[in-house]
Amino acid sequence: MQELEDNALIERTSTSREHPKYKGRNKYSLRPLVQALESETPSLKMKISYYKDSSSES
Repeated sequence: MQELEDNALIERTSTSREHPKYKGRNKYSLRPLVQALESETPSLKMKISYYKDSSSES
């Protein structure tokens, strides 16, 4: 988790102990991770199809 935070792929929000629902736990937003994955998906799909095509030719 710390490495994901360090790379700005997740965002941590601390809550107070008095919070009625979270009672001092950390909440994590995965939005930055989702955005990074969405931006990388097209290039990953191209790489995967390239390797599939070249392995079927052998």
